Amino acid sequence: MVQLITEIVSLNEIVDESLNSVSSQFGQVRLSADLISTSDIWITGDRSRLLQVFVNLISNAFKYTSSGSVHIEVLKEKAEGVVIVSDTGMGISKDELPYIFERFYRGEKSRNRKTGGAGIGLAVVKAIVDAHAGSIHVESEIEKGTTVRVRLPLIR
Repeated sequence: MVQLITEIVSLNEIVDESLNSVSSQFGQVRLSADLISTSDIWITGDRSRLLQVFVNLISNAFKYTSSGSVHIEVLKEKAEGVVIVSDTGMGISKDELPYIFERFYRGEKSRNRKTGGAGIGLAVVKAIVDAHAGSIHVESEIEKGTTVRVRLPLIR
């Protein structure tokens, strides 16, 4: 069970901070990254845990994209803040998609040697999103890229 220390936070600021943190790590890689935020989105959440979520998702997008772009969008849909992280990377096979949120699942073996990781990042991401009464959905296609949508309830 994930323990949260909640406060009213700006989803836009958290995603912006996450992108800045990740892009400094991947500065030498020739990828374009853009962030589109159309309106201020305020939610009740644990700032440090949400940073963990978006640093992980954006970092994965950079890690698995050798060329092309990472696109991040923060928007409001009905009573939810939505963050979409999409990339033009290697993608995830349809066979693997159902398992990516399982602890220690690391998918295709050649990918693991190149990028490392213990296979717990996405399990932690899902647990944090669930603890915020949110949802996470992934769509992916091999050699075309991956899109992750995180939905979090607006301030209640």
